[in-house]
Amino acid sequence: MEFKEEIIKNIKKRYNSIKPFLTDERLRRVWAASEAQILGHGGLKVLCNITGLTDATITKGVNEINNPDEVDLTRIRIPGGGRKTIEEVYPGITEALKKILEDSTCGTPMSPLKWTEMGLYEQKDMLHELARVSQL
Repeated sequence: MEFKEEIIKNIKKRYNSIKPFLTDERLRRVWAASEAQILGHGGLKVLCNITGLTDATITKGVNEINNPDEVDLTRIRIPGGGRKTIEEVYPGITEALKKILEDSTCGTPMSPLKWTEMGLYEQKDMLHELARVSQL
């Protein structure tokens, strides 16, 4: 469907004015989805072009608007998304790093501020030996 240039211009203006406040993924996709629903048929494509979001992202926002009871408002992404912790990838690395830094840590025992005299490459080499870490 073809939309008037004025309508597209107004949506771009609204998007540019609200963009600094769309701080997370859910806000962006739900805003774009609501605008696409207002436009009706062809609105999805227009909002994809204006925002740079994919049609799947905006469709996900439409589903969240249509099924608000199924949305977990405490999360932005589904559980399990994101990078695994270093401990999950390399079990035992925390203990190995503590053991390495134990002998080379400087600073007073009562102060929370500590530092090491050991260089980064030395730490890496010792981690390879102690924790059998191959890709640090």
